[in-house]
Amino acid sequence: MFTPEDASRDSRELKSESATAYMVRMPEEKDPGAAFFLSLLAPGVGQLYCGKRSRGVWTLVFFVVGIAAAVFGWILLEQDSTKGSELLLGTGLRAALALYVFAFLDAYYTARELSDGTDSQMVYNPRVAAILNFLTRGFGYWYLDERRKGVFIFFLIGVATRASRNVQNPTYAALLELGIEIVVAVLAADAYRIARHQNELHREKLASVSAPATALAPSPGLQPHIPLTLAGLFVGAYVGFVALGILMPNYDTIDQSSVRITELEDRLTYQNPKYGVEMQVPFTWQFTEAQAGVFAQAEHTEENCMAIFLADSRFPWTTLESYGDSLVELRKAKQPENTTLKRGSARLGNLAGVEILFHSQSRLDLEEETLALNTYEHFVLAAKGLTVYALIFSYSEPCSDDVRFIRESVTIGN
Repeated sequence: MFTPEDASRDSRELKSESATAYMVRMPEEKDPGAAFFLSLLAPGVGQLYCGKRSRGVWTLVFFVVGIAAAVFGWILLEQDSTKGSELLLGTGLRAALALYVFAFLDAYYTARELSDGTDSQMVYNPRVAAILNFLTRGFGYWYLDERRKGVFIFFLIGVATRASRNVQNPTYAALLELGIEIVVAVLAADAYRIARHQNELHREKLASVSAPATALAPSPGLQPHIPLTLAGLFVGAYVGFVALGILMPNYDTIDQSSVRITELEDRLTYQNPKYGVEMQVPFTWQFTEAQAGVFAQAEHTEENCMAIFLADSRFPWTTLESYGDSLVELRKAKQPENTTLKRGSARLGNLAGVEILFHSQSRLDLEEETLALNTYEHFVLAAKGLTVYALIFSYSEPCSDDVRFIRESVTIGN
């Protein structure tokens, strides 16, 4: 049972601890501006300047790991677009951006707290609690000694994340991922709130049993609006990227359920109302089963000619010219014998775009003579919104007129 003697003993112990803390951890003169700018140059260095070695080292290490993961994911994405490479790129960028903002804000406010003496009165660092919840999705509660809550949140968000990756509908998957991001942001704010509240309670206990050994000095140097404004810009950029990720169309799997293929006297017509695209081929061609991520695929088997109509998502700042550059580099790497025969502006149906024509020549040895076979790969690209449409031909010279007819027949968005 709790007795007055226990209360008196606890009071004496708290007074003793408080006096020791004030004797050992007096206010230190640290420049918040210097801490802020050091962390802008290299996340974690500002914390090292403030004497927070462990925090500074771990911030720097995990920031470098995040950057390395993003770079590696980008390299894999350039080689072969897979969900694994996209996840690695996104996770790395997210962690690096969050740690960068955390680093300069924490360094700035740690320097202020050291200068005015409030650092010695903190039980928990609210910024550490917030970043842990944001990056690890619940471990901030472990830092705050609320482990059951942390474990529950961690597994709950883990289940939701796995569910979002298994959702077949891209729109629903994006909305679920957005919901997870909002929940994680709320959890970070909640961890920050709890840490602040616990620190306030601790300060009240200290004030009730002991007064500071020296008066607290005002925090010198850079004022808060500069780091807070910069942090706001980074947060805004992150929100923009999340919104862009939701708006980006997904063409990994094309819904062909509403497709209509109409046979006329001199042509076949492919129509997909869901995506607003149409493509026609001469009656000597046949539409074949399209691969995943392809609208339509047609062949002229007698002449060994093929046409593939597909789409891909693009960032708003990515131009068709840059797509063309990547395409030329890829073809040269895979087939060095190909030559770029033509490159310039063109039309893909009702849209203006660019075209690239590759040419290769092979020889066919017959009994009486040797024939030169000219083969062409023709890429016609056009952009609309966040989508790049591509019509790809592989053909020999007898199909040249058919290729012209097909590219002029394409309709997008009408």
